[in-house]
Amino acid sequence: MIELYKTDNLLEPGFFNFEHSKTFLSDTDLARIQKVKGIGFYFKEDDIESTEFRHFFKSFNRMLLEENDVYWVLAEIYPKKRNRVRSKRLMFYEERKELGEESVLEKEVEFNGGETIIIGAAELTEENLDYCMNKLFNDYFSFGYVINKSKNRFRETAGQKFETIVKEFSNSDKQFQANYLKLAGFLLEEGALIYRVALDGKSNQILEVYGPEKDIEKLEGMVEGRLNEKYYFRRMWKVSSH
Repeated sequence: MIELYKTDNLLEPGFFNFEHSKTFLSDTDLARIQKVKGIGFYFKEDDIESTEFRHFFKSFNRMLLEENDVYWVLAEIYPKKRNRVRSKRLMFYEERKELGEESVLEKEVEFNGGETIIIGAAELTEENLDYCMNKLFNDYFSFGYVINKSKNRFRETAGQKFETIVKEFSNSDKQFQANYLKLAGFLLEEGALIYRVALDGKSNQILEVYGPEKDIEKLEGMVEGRLNEKYYFRRMWKVSSH
């Protein structure tokens, strides 16, 4: 069983816990985030074995790829001193050989003084999904970026996005710790969805998705209509700002 949570207001206390992240928000951030909606899929260890999350996550991404382009954004957690070898190899040195140069975007971004964070994105496809699940779904996985194929300008804007994410959207100046509230608000104007995988402190995994209301509603319908045959969804509650 998967517990399904939904909210019209990410700032209200509840299933989506952003109490710490809220302390970093500006007035501009707050205005943007009012328009962001969220949906969460909560896998309880007692109900579903851990392998079931991976099966669901794979099906979820395959479903998204039918109408959208999907990128996995990965980032180093701890900054390191800049050096020539690291700057040349970047993050996807081995993966570039498998995925192809055209499917990988990377950048080294100054984070704190003379130290840097390497951040990058890999474009998911039906053909490389298994490889990405095995090699890239790791501690560096930050979030998934989902954009309708007709609106996709990610490749053109990735460099600037990476700079902004690292320099402006971290909750810490000691390590890169993404502020997903800021990030979701920032990407809202593009009509993009983002998703991340979180833990609840008890080894239970949660897939959280944030984005424009119409896209969250569409996603909810697709998941329940397409994946409900294999996975049972239990609707828990909905927080409404109205």
